[in-house]
Amino acid sequence: EAASYKLAELIESAKKPVVLAGHSLGVNIALYTLSHYAVTVDAALLIAGRFKTPSGDPLLDERCYSRQLYPSIIRDHILGAFVAVNSSDDTVVKPPETNLGNIASTFGAKPVLAQGQGHFDQPGSVPFLIGLLKSEILSLSLRHI
Repeated sequence: EAASYKLAELIESAKKPVVLAGHSLGVNIALYTLSHYAVTVDAALLIAGRFKTPSGDPLLDERCYSRQLYPSIIRDHILGAFVAVNSSDDTVVKPPETNLGNIASTFGAKPVLAQGQGHFDQPGSVPFLIGLLKSEILSLSLRHI
């Protein structure tokens, strides 16, 4: 909750346009922030996020960070492009295809399944992510600004 509050403050005080990117657990912080604070961003990029749809088991759902997220509110707070990316060889988020599908179908993000990027936590992933930002996020979002 504290991280989401601080993130909301940063978004509010930032110069526009704002592109919100979350990596791994940061995906859940980004989603929670958009769901619970009256902030808007011009675009969002969710990188290597772990997300499971609610199972009905409160303890399991809490561990999966899927509780108290409101997809329609989240989507309303993203003015432009909304992209989720996972890599097919991610050893942290397993299975990456399922997590990517859950995020895309639940929140309306465009899914991108990368190859050979692991968990996007190595310097070699930076050029891929910059390319993704340029092609998917910036080109689409600038039309909305």
